[in-house]
Amino acid sequence: MALSDKEQDILAGLERELASDPQFVTSMTQSHRLHFGSGKRIIVGTLALVAGITLLLVGITAHLIILGVLGFAVMVAGAFWAFSGNPSPNQPSSYSFTGAPVKAKSAFMKNLEDKWEERRNSQNN
Repeated sequence: MALSDKEQDILAGLERELASDPQFVTSMTQSHRLHFGSGKRIIVGTLALVAGITLLLVGITAHLIILGVLGFAVMVAGAFWAFSGNPSPNQPSSYSFTGAPVKAKSAFMKNLEDKWEERRNSQNN
């Protein structure tokens, strides 16, 4: 379904506004990257996760609700601790959610943008 001229103008205006906001571009680029903590954080978090599962199972088998709830809380905290490591802002991650290098992703996006522009130009002519 083709966009009307008015819709194309609105879309082009939105693209220009979003592209001209460097803070937005930076936040969107960084928010789509998967960050893992350091090795030590992952080990400690995994141990807490296992301890939480153990507490949860002991609480269930002993019919102690408070122990089960505590085990669940430790389990969630361990998982959060393991995977919440934030890299320093000066050291960006080099992989996206898909595991593909960021350079390949930007080339892919550039190709899509080129195709989009070709389509828009062919529809306007």
